[in-house]
Amino acid sequence: MPHPVMQSLVPNRNTTLNGHPLANPLQIGLKYTEHYITTKDNVKLHAWFIPSANTNAAYTVLYMHSNAGNIGHSNAIYHYLFKLLGCSIFTFDYRGYGMSTGTPSVEGFWRDCDAVIEYMKTIKEID
Repeated sequence: MPHPVMQSLVPNRNTTLNGHPLANPLQIGLKYTEHYITTKDNVKLHAWFIPSANTNAAYTVLYMHSNAGNIGHSNAIYHYLFKLLGCSIFTFDYRGYGMSTGTPSVEGFWRDCDAVIEYMKTIKEID
């Protein structure tokens, strides 16, 4: 049986809270913004930015989820990064996962990473 705290941080992935098809940070009390990033080969990536509660946060963590999941499966990790480190978090679904388009591949993974890093440079809350 999972620890009660962990269990409360991992809501049903099929939730419709706030009309979102994935479990999302709002369900654990974290505000977030949704982003869509287009890669050089025209794949659309789905991403979330979870800003730190501390407006002077020193850093943003780029969190890349494990294989065979989506960004909605990592709420417990977002909670601990946010609470323990006080950082902002940027996370995305690789091509073919979650709400991102495309088909997974090693080459595509590297294209996705390049596109996300370039996109993050455009977000004013990220230095």
